[in-house]
Formats: sequence, structure tokens, C-alpha cells
Amino acid sequence: MKKKVQMKKMAGVFLALAILGIGLFPPGNVYAAANQAPDADPVVVVLDPGHGGHDQGARYKWGGKTYKEKQLNLAIAKACKTELEKYAGVKVYMTRSSDRFVTLGNRVNFAKSRKADLFVAIHNNASLKKTDHGACVYYPNSGYKEEVGSEGKMAAASIQKQLVALGLKNNGILYRNSAVGSRYPDKSKADYYAVIKRSKYAGFPGLIVEHAYVSNHDDSTTFLNGNDRLKRLGVADATGIAEYFDLILDQAPVLQTPVVNADESVTLAWNTVQGVDYYRIYRRIMGTKTYVCLEETEETGYTDTGGMPGNSYEYTVCGCHVGYQKDSYTKIAQAVQITVTGENVNIQSAQKNQN
Repeated sequence: MKKKVQMKKMAGVFLALAILGIGLFPPGNVYAAANQAPDADPVVVVLDPGHGGHDQGARYKWGGKTYKEKQLNLAIAKACKTELEKYAGVKVYMTRSSDRFVTLGNRVNFAKSRKADLFVAIHNNASLKKTDHGACVYYPNSGYKEEVGSEGKMAAASIQKQLVALGLKNNGILYRNSAVGSRYPDKSKADYYAVIKRSKYAGFPGLIVEHAYVSNHDDSTTFLNGNDRLKRLGVADATGIAEYFDLILDQAPVLQTPVVNADESVTLAWNTVQGVDYYRIYRRIMGTKTYVCLEETEETGYTDTGGMPGNSYEYTVCGCHVGYQKDSYTKIAQAVQITVTGENVNIQSAQKNQN
């Protein structure tokens, strides 16, 4: 359940910025610094393209074209990463980005080293029965670290929903227990798949997404034939992951030209950003390297009464979203500059490129 947004003054909260010189600077630096605040903790997703190197995975030929699972998995994972990085508050890693072999243990160890919140193994299926077709997602069982299993089940359902929406047969979300009677420390049945079991030991859900059957003609030619179709699968995975974590697209607010009032206060206004729960307003005195967070507000406007005549200020704003597990922050708005002289007001919009 989302926590309530608390409105509070932030005049004493400072964000140190790594910028060069004084005056104009790339706003991306401001955004990077803002995300180093203690409450900016991105969701970490590790994508694991299955197989690679000498491990070919499934391999079938249809209509003169050979479908190699290791290549399909990598293409889907890359498309998923690209799409997922369009969202705010998420960091995406891949266990491999080229055709190389990675052991199962090292795949999960890599995710653990990155402090993963979710591990998603990208695969495609195969069967001796060439009529088998469709998509499914494997998730952790409910034994041992039950919360890992329940979170994994929700993430699996979210991804599966998106894959089925593409027209793939719905083979459901599944868990599979050890076939040799292996047990977890609490004596419950262990998971069958190594990456799911190792992920559970590491404290985060591990999933295996079986997108389609390379051993089925229709699945291969309809869903796996060409970059555009593989991209659709990756986008579906990313959409499912984003919905599970309740992420929003990373869209910066747009600040309007500020207004100086008769009492020399400064009024700011910006557009509504979809999915944002509240906004943070930042100000710095020109010639300094420190931004101050003035306020958090659910409104799309704010009046700064704390400025001093004779000073030049730069303002910016970012959107904040209260997510399912973690809060996220959008890119910052293009900054605006204003100089209040008391008798004469000069307003400039800073022309800067977003990172």
C-alpha cells in the first residue's frame, strides 16, 4: 500500500552538486546529485539472458532459418533493458551483453553484488512435442523465505499478462520443486531451478521467463522471427516489471517563466506529470554550487518568499512518485534563472541540454 505523502519544509536540506565553474551547467548533473539523496533508492533489476558461448540452448530450423535460443534470449533482454530504462527510479543490469558463457552461480552472484530487487532470466522453451507452444513464467515456491515467493509470484503474473496480450498461448505462472528431494534450511522443499533457488538464498525473487517455443513452427515464425518481434517481447517484459514495481515514465516537468510579485516573492508554475504524486522545488544562488530543496508539494505551483533583493537565483523542480516498494524521482526540469534588483526585474530561462 502506498504511504501518504507528507508535506514538509526542506529549507535545511542541501544537495551537493558536482559542477564545473559557476553560471550555466548541464542540468543532468543536478539530477545525478539529487538522486544521491538518502531517500533516492532506485529499484535494481538484473536481466539474465540465458545460455551463451558454447551453451547454445535450444536450436531449431524453420523455413530455412535457424533459431538459436542464446541469440534470441540476448536480443529480448537488450530490448527489455532499453524499454525499462525509460522509467524513473530503476537501475538495470545484464549478466551478459554479448555471446559469452556465464555459470548459473555467477549469474546470481552478479545480481547479489548489484543488490538486486528482482532477477529475471530470459529464456525460450523447447519440447519433443512440436505442438507445444506458448509462454510461461517460473517463480519461487512458497517454502523458505515466503515473502520472496509471494513477491516473485506477483512479478511473474505481471510479466505473463503482458506476454499473453501479444497473442502467446497462456501456459500460466508456475513453480517447480526439486526432483531429488532437496530441502531448504527450514526443511521445506527446495526450488528445482538453480537460479531461482540461489536467488532465494540471496534474498530476492528469481524468475525464469519462457517466452515461446523454438521447437514450434508458429511460435518461432510469429514471435521470434526478426528484431522487431523480439523487441515486442522485451517491451512486454519491461512493461510487466514496471507495473509490478509501480514505476512511472521518466518525464521531466516543464517550468514556465517565473513571475516576480510586488512583494518580491517569486511564483513558479509547471505542468502536471502523469503518475507523479508530489514535486520537489530546488533553488540555488547563482555563483554557488549548492541547491536547497525548498518544498515538497502536490500542487503544480509554488511561491518562494525567502529570496533576498539583489540576488540572482536558479530554480528547478522534479517529480516524485510513491512506488510499490520504493519512491522514484523524475528527471529535473530545465532550470530557470531570475534576478531581482528591487527596481528592475530581469528574467531569463536557462538554455541547457538535458542529459
